[in-house]
Amino acid sequence: MKTFMNNIFKTSGTLLIIYFSTLFIPNISANENQIIDIIHIDTVSPTIMSWSSLKLIATAIDQNGIVMDPNPSFTWTSDNPWIVEVDANGIIRWVSEWIATITATDWTVIWTNVVMVINEIQPQILSIIYVDTISPTIMSWSSLKLIATAIDQNGIVMDPNPSFTWTSDNPWIVEVDANGIIRWVSEWIATITATDWTVIWGNGVMVTSQESVSSTNLLIDTFDPIIYIWTDLQLIATTFDQNGIVTSSSWIIWASGNESVVTVDSSGIITWISEWTWTITAISDWVLWSVNVTVVPINQVSIPKYLFVDYYNPIIYSGASLQLISTIFDQNWVAINPWSEITWTSDNESVLTVDSSGIITWISEWTWTITATSDWISWFTQVTVNSALTANMHLFSWWNLVTLPINALDINWNEINFSAETFGDFAGADVVVRWINQSYESHVVNIPINDFPLENWIGYFIHVPSEKNITLTWTPYPQITPPTTQWWNLVWLNNVNDIDADTFGKSFSWINVVKFDSIKQEWNSHVVNFPLNNFLINRWDWVFIYKQ
Repeated sequence: MKTFMNNIFKTSGTLLIIYFSTLFIPNISANENQIIDIIHIDTVSPTIMSWSSLKLIATAIDQNGIVMDPNPSFTWTSDNPWIVEVDANGIIRWVSEWIATITATDWTVIWTNVVMVINEIQPQILSIIYVDTISPTIMSWSSLKLIATAIDQNGIVMDPNPSFTWTSDNPWIVEVDANGIIRWVSEWIATITATDWTVIWGNGVMVTSQESVSSTNLLIDTFDPIIYIWTDLQLIATTFDQNGIVTSSSWIIWASGNESVVTVDSSGIITWISEWTWTITAISDWVLWSVNVTVVPINQVSIPKYLFVDYYNPIIYSGASLQLISTIFDQNWVAINPWSEITWTSDNESVLTVDSSGIITWISEWTWTITATSDWISWFTQVTVNSALTANMHLFSWWNLVTLPINALDINWNEINFSAETFGDFAGADVVVRWINQSYESHVVNIPINDFPLENWIGYFIHVPSEKNITLTWTPYPQITPPTTQWWNLVWLNNVNDIDADTFGKSFSWINVVKFDSIKQEWNSHVVNFPLNNFLINRWDWVFIYKQ
């Protein structure tokens, strides 16, 4: 057997020919540098009006009279910024009437231009504030909107209209808000003022009592509305007095006759719950109004009906986590994306937890339920947490017959799919060999020839130049015996306890059991039912067995 192993790698030599090609790169000389010679401005000696601005555009001309591209950046300055300002983009703005010089430079060439500011356009100056209602009278329980208009020194309406500050000298009589709406508080006279801090308008407001004024009717803008499932609707209530005049109600209370059908919030927004017809009521100042709201289905909208998660009854390992991704489908099995928030819950957080994004994390080993819920539809699954094991392998110098863990994991708990090349690099080996089709197949590490995947149930010879320790984490082996064929098979022991070669061979009616001794670099062979050389087989040891 030893001689057999030594002959495995006697292969014919391979001639490796390396071809080198030369890349010729022509020498391309750079174009002659452009040097700025002239700065050209599109507007010569401009004149601007007060209250106005003008953009100057500078163009660089080189020593050959060619426009430079790209155009360099220029520095703009004004010798009289209290007359004319200029910004970094060449925009000049008036400050006062006079003459100033504007300069553009790139620090090598300077251009100057004279700008004249003349006063031809007179700015609008607020002169009068006009309010549409003079000395208004309002009734108790009512309000009124005042509209202020600005008039300039020439009697022209200013556009846009400036903002005004509204105040009341007696807010316990009449209140006024920022929009000029006055509201009664009690009966008396108060002064309302509008100002932009330069011009002030003031007017007296009288509040009179009208004992017969009261809210006697209440109407809502939508009569017996119909809403569709998955929608809502804003209802607006208006109160009227006995003369049909709109009154200002201090409060409105909204109520639903059946919140399992339709709900309503404090602002009058109704939201569907289920298909049916029920009553919404608004109450104000002891006056109430009711309307029937009907909830009906509509086929033209996507109705969320199914919720699925991409992992069904997943298994995770201790120390690991897993991202669950949910998808909502409508009544036609069309995915709805995006959809409203998904709520994730764990039935037992001492076993596993789940966060708001659907990432489950192990806590202890067990099986428990994770549930995803969204808009009355839900999905749940059983999540199993299994333990993981760690293998510490000592590799002897020269040949080793090794057992690779099934479902080996890396440091991020991702499953490793080793090939002969990647495992050889991981273990520090220079040759990886497998037994297949009654013969050896080898791969030389770092040579891109004959690289094969490392599969479950198969043992491997690896050649290690020097001793080394490696560590792998893996999930538990399933209790399965690998299939065997006629003649020689390379199998591993999956028993928890050690077993001798003779007992192991009798268990499966094998004739020979052969084990490689990595320390002595030799084979131990035992013929079943003969009491010679009956060696011990440890768990995870690989042995050759022979059967007819």
